Amino acid sequence: MAIAGGCLPLASATLDRPPRPDVATCVAAPTAQCLTDVGIALALRGRDPSAYGHQVDLLAAMGRFDQALTLRGRLTGSTPEPTAAEVGRSVASHRVTHALAAGMPLADAVAQTPGADGGTLYISALSLLGGNPYGTPLPPRPDPTPEALATVADMADTIMRLATADPAQPRIYQMLYAAELHARLGNADAVVDVLAALPPTDTPPVTLPTEVMALIGSDRALRLFRAAGGGGDARILLRAAAVEPDPARAAEHLQTAFAAFAEEQPWPDHRWMAATTRAVADLGLADVALQMARDLDTSAQTDPAFSRQFAHIAATQALIDAQAPEAEVRAALARAEAGISPRSRPGNDARRALAQLRARLGDVAAATRWLDGIDRPSHAWGAMFGPDVPDTRRDALLEAAQSDLSPGGGVRLRAQVAEETSRCALGRGRPVGLRFGP
Repeated sequence: MAIAGGCLPLASATLDRPPRPDVATCVAAPTAQCLTDVGIALALRGRDPSAYGHQVDLLAAMGRFDQALTLRGRLTGSTPEPTAAEVGRSVASHRVTHALAAGMPLADAVAQTPGADGGTLYISALSLLGGNPYGTPLPPRPDPTPEALATVADMADTIMRLATADPAQPRIYQMLYAAELHARLGNADAVVDVLAALPPTDTPPVTLPTEVMALIGSDRALRLFRAAGGGGDARILLRAAAVEPDPARAAEHLQTAFAAFAEEQPWPDHRWMAATTRAVADLGLADVALQMARDLDTSAQTDPAFSRQFAHIAATQALIDAQAPEAEVRAALARAEAGISPRSRPGNDARRALAQLRARLGDVAAATRWLDGIDRPSHAWGAMFGPDVPDTRRDALLEAAQSDLSPGGGVRLRAQVAEETSRCALGRGRPVGLRFGP
């Protein structure tokens, strides 16, 4: 299979198991080269290559594109066999980034990269700005140089030029990539120009990039977005409120969003009503948040619902977030748990949600019972250690998890909790754990 004049071994070469790697020699004298070679060989010999998905990004980040492509083909498998373009796109942004770092002009970097498009340039630009768009742990990088910032601005302009050949729907997404890059660079005028040029559409994106609204103001961004047919989904108002410097205006955004979620048809969106309540509570508007939580609780009892149980779960969460009296919280939780028990085997999502609510209330034993025998226990326990779980209960939860997981799973969970807690303390990440909302 040819790509850019070369040959990409996919169907046959990637499915043939390579020779067993010489692990002993590498352990005796480890180098980056031999460790990488051993890792590649083990990944290609493995029975479950899907476990090595993030190694594709790591190899591409190291500039080892041929091996990244080979491993990518192995992950895809041969039924159906991936096309050259599909496999090439998997490392296209890395190719562009490496070419630019080597001093190649942007136009040449794009021309030499199979599968390069606006999305490729957007991801590469985020990398140049020091981000980690690949989701794979990479070494820290220095702040972008003035040359890199200028290149990112050129990339945003190139995305706009490439977008002109697309139909209206995909063109909007490409243009919003460009708007976000300009916003990250602080180019407010360029952001406004992009938003003003958005083509009208009946199916716009749900929201705008946070950076865009933060730079030019939520009201201005919403006005321009709505002119192209966007902004109809109330979820955009939560993002607008998050970047709005005026607390009163932020509260107006959230109250409008809550009312919209409550009036959705054929039933209220209780999940997003809960998310809005949380956002109002985070603004410090305790009375408004409590009233929203109580309205949600009433709706969960009386209005139609996609899932009555999840409506009560959302109400319980909202009441906790709004610091409602404990009696109200536990009454809502009792409604969420009514008619079911761990032995009745409710769905895994419900069991995880109920366990998290119990953990937030400090009911470790009850939380553990909901997770007993759950599918994918490591995933379920990993979602338990959110920022809302009292610190005094973390050790008890970890001990309970240790008895429910394999020894290796327990060690990994402790490491995950320690790492995420440290990252969040430094402001570098979001705590582990699931909760409703964006």
